Amino acid sequence: MFTNLKDAKRLLIEAQLTPVQGDRFQPTGFADLGAATYQLSDGTSMLLVESAQSVANRLEATIIGADNALIPELEGLSYIKVKMEGASDAQTTSLIEAHRVNSPFIISDKNFQAVFCEEAAYAKGKPVDWRRIARAMFKYDVNSVLHGAFMANLEDGRIKLARAISGFVEAKGIREVVSGGVKNNPIDPTGKLRAKEYDKDVYGNVPYQRVEYTAEKITAYFNLDLGLLRSYDLGSSHPISGVSSNHSQPSDMVEGC
Repeated sequence: MFTNLKDAKRLLIEAQLTPVQGDRFQPTGFADLGAATYQLSDGTSMLLVESAQSVANRLEATIIGADNALIPELEGLSYIKVKMEGASDAQTTSLIEAHRVNSPFIISDKNFQAVFCEEAAYAKGKPVDWRRIARAMFKYDVNSVLHGAFMANLEDGRIKLARAISGFVEAKGIREVVSGGVKNNPIDPTGKLRAKEYDKDVYGNVPYQRVEYTAEKITAYFNLDLGLLRSYDLGSSHPISGVSSNHSQPSDMVEGC
């Protein structure tokens, strides 16, 4: 299989989906927009069921195991583990941070920032070497190469790696399914009776509307940009040995993975 993809620019995958039960499903909603509906040039009604951002989150979730670490099958791939200093004693990793390596809990640390910039040959006011940047990113966090990274928190914010793998889900020939419900207050439907020192607007009967959809066809699309990955010149067997050692120890980190 990999031999067949040697000279391919992209690996494109389509999969037909159906609701787990019945015909209705609920798509991703957007603030101040709701569901993303649109029409093709022939008037066919379409719906964006899952955006590229949502699919990226779902893809990343498949590799996360216990304690926000990698699943056993993928142990050895690079990522960064962070332990916060202070009373909270909380932990996070680049696997779950919304912006991966660009997380302020990671890139704001001056020690790690200096090491990363040196390995990426990156400095304010100097030309960008995208291969060096991709190699440095690959060393510290493979996910940032696969799912992209916008390093807005680093220097002058010029590092932007596009998604190497992306996906989205579309539904064709959609129809709205409008339903509703109500949150009942069996003691006082008017909401005038309230708990002492808790005056939030959560009392009484609260009716609501729910919009779901049916569709003639639901399709998931995936795109692995092999040409982009080759352009980084990572090598056919790019070494990641040592990546899981303590290579990054900023002041608010105790170990890197």
